[in-house]
Amino acid sequence: MLLGLMLLMCAPPCELTALLLTATPSRPVEGGSVTLTCNVLVPSRRLDGSLQFRFFRDSRVLWPGWSSSPELQLPKVWREDSGSYWCEEKTMAARVARSPRVQIQVQRVPVCNVSLETQPPGGQVQKGERLALVCMVARGTGDITFLWYKGALGLNLETKTQRSLAAKFEIPAVRDSDTDKYYCAADNGYGPSLSELVSVTVRIPVSRPVLTIRGPGAPAEVGDVVELRCEAQRGSPPILYRFYRENVTLGRSSAHAGGGASFNLSLTAEHSGNYSCEADNGLGARRSAAVPLNVTVPTEDRKELLASGILEGMLGVLGPVILALFCCGLRKRLGRRPSGNPRGSPPSPVPPASGYVNSPAPLQGQSVYENANVVRGDEVYSLVYHTQQERPPAVPPPRTRVEDQVSQNPHRIFPPARLSFFCRRDASAIYFRLKKANVTDEDYDDAILQRVAKGTSLLGELTRVLMLLWSLLVIFPLTLSLADWLTLVAPSAVFEGDRIDLTCQRKNDWWKVTRASYHKDGEELQVSSELSNFSIQRAVLSDSGTYHCAVALVWPLFPFQKEKTSRSVRIEVQELFPRPVLTVSPFRAIEGNPVTLTCETKLSPQRSDAQLRFCFFRDGRALGSGWSSSPELRVPAMWSGDSGSYWCEAETVTPSVRKQSLQSQIHVRGVPVSNVSLEMWAPRGQVIEGRNLVLLCSVTEGTGNITFSWHREATGTSVGKKTQRSLSVELEVPAVQERDAGRYYCRADNGHGPIQSKVLSILVRIPVSCPILSITAPRAQAVEGDVVQLRCEAQRGSPPILYRFYYEDVPLGNSSAPSGGGASFNLSLTAEHSGNYSCEADNGLGARRSEVVPLSLSVPVSPPVLTIRRPRSQAVEGDVVELHCEAQRGSPPILYRFYHEEVPLGSSSAPSGGEASLNLSLTAEHSGNYSCEANNSLGVQRSKMVSLSITVPVSHPVLTLNPDVAQAMVGDVLELRCETQRGSPPILYWFYHENVILGNTSAPFGGGASFNLSLTTEHSGNYSCGADNGLGAQSSEMVSLNITVPESRPVLTFRAPGAQAVEGDVVELCCGAQRGSSPFLSQFYHKDVPLGNSSAPSGGGASLNLSLTAEHSGDYSCEADNGLGVRHSKVAPSVL
Repeated sequence: MLLGLMLLMCAPPCELTALLLTATPSRPVEGGSVTLTCNVLVPSRRLDGSLQFRFFRDSRVLWPGWSSSPELQLPKVWREDSGSYWCEEKTMAARVARSPRVQIQVQRVPVCNVSLETQPPGGQVQKGERLALVCMVARGTGDITFLWYKGALGLNLETKTQRSLAAKFEIPAVRDSDTDKYYCAADNGYGPSLSELVSVTVRIPVSRPVLTIRGPGAPAEVGDVVELRCEAQRGSPPILYRFYRENVTLGRSSAHAGGGASFNLSLTAEHSGNYSCEADNGLGARRSAAVPLNVTVPTEDRKELLASGILEGMLGVLGPVILALFCCGLRKRLGRRPSGNPRGSPPSPVPPASGYVNSPAPLQGQSVYENANVVRGDEVYSLVYHTQQERPPAVPPPRTRVEDQVSQNPHRIFPPARLSFFCRRDASAIYFRLKKANVTDEDYDDAILQRVAKGTSLLGELTRVLMLLWSLLVIFPLTLSLADWLTLVAPSAVFEGDRIDLTCQRKNDWWKVTRASYHKDGEELQVSSELSNFSIQRAVLSDSGTYHCAVALVWPLFPFQKEKTSRSVRIEVQELFPRPVLTVSPFRAIEGNPVTLTCETKLSPQRSDAQLRFCFFRDGRALGSGWSSSPELRVPAMWSGDSGSYWCEAETVTPSVRKQSLQSQIHVRGVPVSNVSLEMWAPRGQVIEGRNLVLLCSVTEGTGNITFSWHREATGTSVGKKTQRSLSVELEVPAVQERDAGRYYCRADNGHGPIQSKVLSILVRIPVSCPILSITAPRAQAVEGDVVQLRCEAQRGSPPILYRFYYEDVPLGNSSAPSGGGASFNLSLTAEHSGNYSCEADNGLGARRSEVVPLSLSVPVSPPVLTIRRPRSQAVEGDVVELHCEAQRGSPPILYRFYHEEVPLGSSSAPSGGEASLNLSLTAEHSGNYSCEANNSLGVQRSKMVSLSITVPVSHPVLTLNPDVAQAMVGDVLELRCETQRGSPPILYWFYHENVILGNTSAPFGGGASFNLSLTTEHSGNYSCGADNGLGAQSSEMVSLNITVPESRPVLTFRAPGAQAVEGDVVELCCGAQRGSSPFLSQFYHKDVPLGNSSAPSGGGASLNLSLTAEHSGDYSCEADNGLGVRHSKVAPSVL
């Protein structure tokens, strides 16, 4: 901000360099974008829409070069993009301004929160499948090196370096040996960061199990308890085993640590058949081979079973008949009186309140046992007679004879009495009530009593007979059929969390179950109307005890009931792991120090393969990431706010058993601050005006929230205050000013009293402002050879300042100002020193360039150089050539004049110096010497002469014949003369006869050329010539020539109609010449007397027809004449 204000203050004198490059953000982070802005600080320049900008990094132009936009966005920057940046501005006049250099440091973000994940999730993978370990970081930039390790010793598996936040390592097909703990590390130059350990378990499908049956002896008999043992040799635990008989499920048992499992079975006659088992660990179930089991029944038991069946059949048929007979006889003896008997039985009196056993307050009589015998084992069956007595009244009533008889013979049954059948086995009882009667002494006399006694005696006898029969039909088959009738099946070994399945198994017979129940330690657990299983989903220690099951049975053919109880089975639930104990290390926690919490427990050796996981709590809130397989939790730093009640919980996943430790109170102690120090941090180690300053206040010791404050010594006022949980805190001053220089100190306090640091002195250095360049010359217009002084001065800036001087951005030299101010540089002028000058000021805090100052130097012209630029190597008439005149040295403006053979052609001016040109359209007269002259008022200089030769194309030639005759004779010598009026020599002439070349002749110096020809008859025709001097051929017009040939001696021939001419014939006289130009005239003669003539226009011969007479005999002749002479033929005789 301060730098921008300074540039605005010096905008008028340094307009061209009033640029400021800014980067947003100022502290870029790797992978982020950065926007470079070239700020124009001169308001008038901002409105110029024609400005062009370009950006540089370390002297390299950034794409796209010059652009109309003052911004350049870098989508992503990396550490290697750090460096020195600046921008340039170009105006329409091609004036370029440059901003100061800005150092941009791209910061790299260290990696953090490294984690390792498995694919598939959970770390459970089946053998042969693919396992992927993905190493991820939450943050981090640049190239990150990922490393994967196996086991606690850290066996390196793979290393990858890439620019991403995640990398993957794959194991194509896992093996048994790949089961282990894995972790990964990530590093981008700040040191490796490790992930937590991740367990990988390679699960193996179960192999085919093997079933073995173990019994007390061979062969297996009814009543034996056999063990069904099922075991798979291979397979990852836990393994669930199911047991089957003829594909009907008997039960199941789990092997949490692998190996095998057992199932106990109490055999009955129905248990013969094929047995098998099945193993399943979630990766596929496998069934064992079938194993047969033959249960044999002893001979004695077979007889009992046979007898039981026969007696049960008799009971079903005879029971109802006997009962009907008994009821009929009883009615006859007791229930019927004569019709005329006045002493019939009175109506039954209302019975008084009962005082017998079945009354609300009974008095139990003494039991009498008869016919007791031991059948098998501990089963004892007896007939029991229970006599019920009245409660003794307050005053004993008078006794009757009947009562005396009853008291004297207790085995006789009198009313009121109850006959009961009692079957006892294992403390369980079943009663069958047959008859119940209540009688009192009132309203009965002795006669009646005697009759009743007699009837009663008879009834007693019948009752004894009936009971004996009942014993045979009911008691005996009952004792036989209930032997080992009910069996409770339960697992042999149980741990906490296991499932307990209780199965009550019965024999198949005619008894129907109406009620079934399960009991533990005499307490009823479950009641149902039919046999069913009872399960405890998760066993706990309190489930240990003695279990049995009981059923109530009914006979389907007659409403008789009975109960049956199984033998008791003792089940002990073993502890899977003891209650965990929470330990803290170190025992006394100190603020800021790490603390390790350990949840200590141990699995039972039989279940060592179960997986334990742990969770730690403070005041009811889970710590860390929750449940973890590690029994330790490391807290990197504990603070006073972390004091409280801590405990841990441990649980197994399969089966699910969770236990909690006792709560422990942890109190975190604080440490007072000590050794407070104040440090300064600034770029390049110097505090520069306008830039950021960081004051770092730190302590060597101290815990909890620490309050840091910064103070200025001169005033004692606080310049900043922060409270946070850290041993060091930074105070950033955004833009330091010159007034911020002074002495500072800081204080730290965490509640134990403030501690002050030593005093730190801060010196603020000021960057140089935009310098001003001035040029001092001995005269108003500098001339070559003068000595000028270049003066450069910056108005602000901490010394020492180094000044550099430039001519057209080329360094001239430098000068130093140790105490500030300006510096000078002297320069002896030469012709090359005209141009733009600038200077640069640098005090180590950034260089600043001055405005460009032009210097004009007057120099006399040097002799110019004339060059003639033509369109081709040889100038041709009609071409336009450029006369170019240039003086290598000389101050402008320069006037150039052009000359041809000292004759002025024209002039041209060069206002800015340099060259001048004159265009000239050539004619034949322009061949000759040319020169030019340069004049800048400091003297005239003439160039050297330059020759120019102009080539003229030939004109149409003219062909003449010598002699100039229209006709010529064979044998004459003819001169062909060809000549062109214009054309630069040498000229080559070609001669043609009917477009056939006759020959050529050259005219090296111009003019015409001749060609001689001896004529023959073939030379008649058209003649022409052509002229060529290399600039184009020209042809003459055609000239015709006719060659005449003299006639040869003609030959006269006769043509008659017959071989001998006869008078009257017409003959043809033909006169023909072998040579001679046509046309010619033929004259015919007879004896030198002309007969007539005939013409031959196109050569050949002439004829004359003659009708013969006798006078026509004689010599004939002819003559031919073509104008070149007459020729006579020989005389030809004619005979008629």
